[in-house]
Amino acid sequence: MTDFSGKFTQKVDPKGRVCVSGKLLSCLQDEAERWFRICPGDPVVAGSSSALLFLRLIPESEYHDWAEWTRPKWEGARDPRTREEKREARRFLGDVEKVKLDAQGRFTLPPQLRDAAGIEGEALLHGDGLFVEFWNPAQYEMEMAGEGE
Repeated sequence: MTDFSGKFTQKVDPKGRVCVSGKLLSCLQDEAERWFRICPGDPVVAGSSSALLFLRLIPESEYHDWAEWTRPKWEGARDPRTREEKREARRFLGDVEKVKLDAQGRFTLPPQLRDAAGIEGEALLHGDGLFVEFWNPAQYEMEMAGEGE
């Protein structure tokens, strides 16, 4: 199990690539740990539209266990999830992208996720144990001040 920690602000280049600090990723040991999933973070709903607070980077080796909540516990022929649970699983799984850390220590943030999270020019990277979160720096400060509630 990985243990990501630390907080850093990094530039996002015009292609959407962001360099991840060596300190943040120092727990990665081998090539197999260079594959990740970029997932939507918590949504913010305002009226009829929604945005993302942040993006979540999850090691490929731990993604399937983490996403277990999207899989129903089948009892018979019917999907036991409620309509809202199915909708949430679709929202989450529909936007997940597999990415690889390149030789320069960068990830490319998918444009649709980058736009939804408002990440442009720079990103705040926050280690949260199992995950690395990618934030718009201003949104992160608002969230930490309790203004995002």
